[in-house]
Amino acid sequence: MHRARLDLLRGKVLEIGFAQTPDNFKDYTKGELYGIDVQEVEKPLWYRETQKTDLNREPIPYGDSFFDTVFVGDLILHVANPLALLTECNRVLKDNGRLILVLINPHYYWHIFTTVFLKYFNFTDDQHFCSFTRYDIRNILRKSGFGLAK
Repeated sequence: MHRARLDLLRGKVLEIGFAQTPDNFKDYTKGELYGIDVQEVEKPLWYRETQKTDLNREPIPYGDSFFDTVFVGDLILHVANPLALLTECNRVLKDNGRLILVLINPHYYWHIFTTVFLKYFNFTDDQHFCSFTRYDIRNILRKSGFGLAK
């Protein structure tokens, strides 16, 4: 885990899609960790609570303004309706809460190679619905009610 990402977290943190990398925030000590994922996995000891949730069909299973930070790591490409997911993230965040969104750079040579070559020859079972440019993600964030940090 990059120390910089850990330093961005504060208070109650929801990690969406935690099951792939459950040790991401193992060293987080400034608040409580919650996790949701489409997979049902055993709750790591450092999480206060984890829940199985299919974000293509269900809302985030927490009340309005519950979290100080929502971390979405490389997951937005795997949901059918990213706008609905980000709107839900905004709903569960407190005023002045922090959304940390990690995305694949669609211009990175390896991403282009795997998207074009490996998918064409069916060498990958990649489940990405789409890729986002900076322009795309700024627009979808605005539409879901987020302001952008400078």
